[in-house]
Amino acid sequence: MKMDRRFKYLAAAVCLLASLAGCREEMVQRGSYVEPGCGVLRVSVGCGGTLTRAVGDYLPEVTLPEERAIGSIAFFVRTENDTKDGKTLAGTFARFFSHATDPELALAEPLTEMGGTGSGLYNCGIRMYSDSWKNPKVIVVANYVENGLTDALEKVERWDDLADLMTEADVRPSTPLLMRGGITEGVGWTDAGGVVAKAIDLERVVARVDVRNEAFDDTDPTRGFVLQSVSLVRPKSASFLLPPTEGMMEWIKPAAAGVYPETALSGDELTDKDKQKVDALYVYENLNLDPDGEDTGAMAVRVAGTYETHPVVKTVVMARENGTPVALSRNHRYLVLIQKGADPQEPKFTVKVADWERGDSVSVTPTFKVPAFDNVDKSKPLVVWDKEKRTYTVPAGNAADPGYVKFKVKSESQSFIAVDTIAVYKAAGDSVVGHSALLKGLIEPDAAGIVYTGADFSCAYKLTLPVKAVDGADKEPLYSLRLVFANSVYKEATDTLTIKYD
Repeated sequence: MKMDRRFKYLAAAVCLLASLAGCREEMVQRGSYVEPGCGVLRVSVGCGGTLTRAVGDYLPEVTLPEERAIGSIAFFVRTENDTKDGKTLAGTFARFFSHATDPELALAEPLTEMGGTGSGLYNCGIRMYSDSWKNPKVIVVANYVENGLTDALEKVERWDDLADLMTEADVRPSTPLLMRGGITEGVGWTDAGGVVAKAIDLERVVARVDVRNEAFDDTDPTRGFVLQSVSLVRPKSASFLLPPTEGMMEWIKPAAAGVYPETALSGDELTDKDKQKVDALYVYENLNLDPDGEDTGAMAVRVAGTYETHPVVKTVVMARENGTPVALSRNHRYLVLIQKGADPQEPKFTVKVADWERGDSVSVTPTFKVPAFDNVDKSKPLVVWDKEKRTYTVPAGNAADPGYVKFKVKSESQSFIAVDTIAVYKAAGDSVVGHSALLKGLIEPDAAGIVYTGADFSCAYKLTLPVKAVDGADKEPLYSLRLVFANSVYKEATDTLTIKYD
């Protein structure tokens, strides 16, 4: 009978802690005794449990082996000053590194993987001296060498310096992942030190984003959604090693352009249902405040593909339907699901957020906003632009020579269909000509087409205004033109730009 993976890893951890009764001779004298003032900490380290309640998968199926790997480890230990029998006993601040060759900085027990390759369970140990063992605290940093932090950690000379440590700026995180953990109370040393065995759970400094396309039609891809690419919008350029305050997080700017390139699917990934996914996009934490704001710094996920053969580009904002932001947290997994909705013509985007391995999930359903309009330019100064009413008004004096207007159509969360409908109103608006050829050749999009700026999609248009007294069968002058732009996925999300003639 095969042993359940969960019990196998549990057994490995139990054996590891049991082995702490024996120690290397240079660490411990006479069994578990060390000379007064010396402390030994033998540690098993790893990343959480064996299950993730995000989707109910076993850990080996959700957490990749390389996400549990530890290639280097550092310890920082602090003890406070104390007074005993009228004498002041000095505390200490000590540092230990797995890469160090200096005996005073090196680990006393080397980093060793337990439970087989890929288990994510490791054993190591440190030995230090302190006059006082009051309120000892321990911070552990894993994979610091692989993440370019060797020099930064070696320069740490005070416990408080750890709060200022940051990851390398504008470097996209990758495996082996930077992790941290520690013991802030109850280490277990006596007032003279001694030998202590502990298990320390490490958390990853990054979050993970996965995208799964469940709206693919494997019988006829032209009828479903085909995922083509995924990119991250406004990811943070870095993070602090220790959990930062809100003010510290707001201080970090988005990553420089090119740091997080688009992840594109190709070949059979575009035709094989089982390959319609993008997994393990790593990103730093973000409070995601004001996710729909014009100058927001909130992180979002941009998904591009085709639905019913027409292009779809959706920016999934991390917010619930009521607008409440969902923070992007370290050591959490964000699963973006593309699913078939109630309307067979429209895909549904859902985000499930959970602790990477064991947290409770919460669903996030992105909203689809109507397009908005901005004035860019107008050739006749007396033509009035009303942003609130989204209306250009052509005065009577310009009726025979109205000139042109340039305007921008934009959307904060989704691309749009350019000039989906043109409605032409005559006289007082009592007669309507739909989809008129009146503007044929008069409205031109900018050569750049739809432009992405952060999470915004926009396109500039030039409209040569027709004269008011347009010849026609009814011989009635123009009253207004209405240009309707629609959200390219949810076509009922529309707004209208109006040209009104006085």
